[in-house]
Amino acid sequence: ALLHLEKRPATVSVDSILHGLQNEFEQSALVVQGATESPDGKRILVWSADGSLSIWSSGKGTLISRIDAGKGLKGALFVSANRIAVWGRGAALIDLEGRKARVDLLPAKIEVHDVRWLNGRGAILTSDGRSSATLWRTDSGVKLLEIQLESTGYNIDVSPDATRLFVDGAHAGRPGSLYDLASGNRVTLTEDAFGRLKTFARLGAPLT
Repeated sequence: ALLHLEKRPATVSVDSILHGLQNEFEQSALVVQGATESPDGKRILVWSADGSLSIWSSGKGTLISRIDAGKGLKGALFVSANRIAVWGRGAALIDLEGRKARVDLLPAKIEVHDVRWLNGRGAILTSDGRSSATLWRTDSGVKLLEIQLESTGYNIDVSPDATRLFVDGAHAGRPGSLYDLASGNRVTLTEDAFGRLKTFARLGAPLT
């Protein structure tokens, strides 16, 4: 499903860009998978099933650049105005300026299921097929913390204060679980009020 983002006055909408791209890609048997907006609202990032990324101006609707992120691409997001994270078969950070420098976080042999941006902490969180969640610095790609999960984290979320990780275990018939993003330790609901937040109501998963 495509992301439908907030539309700003006097700008080209994400939907209109996606519609134009879908027409273009249908002619070459490619499929638009999703889109996201930069933190400053000036650029739109669109990715397709073949691993190609395109960056558009949200003001004029013009194409700024295209990047080949590699096969197996599942998703992408802005981590700053000039840097993005991509994931699927592995995960990486890509600069949008200059030589489009790439910092690989996880190799292509590792399937990455989900990624969350920790706004204000300068970090992203990845979950992968090894039942691991890893916290990375977005400016350098340095690993900050790795958590061994009790089940594979196909869907993860982070508390608004970026101190807790929620892992949805519904795919495995298990309850969801909480982890502390400072220590990596499991957190029980009796110790943390995070379980009452709307995040869990949205995910609809039972908690332990």
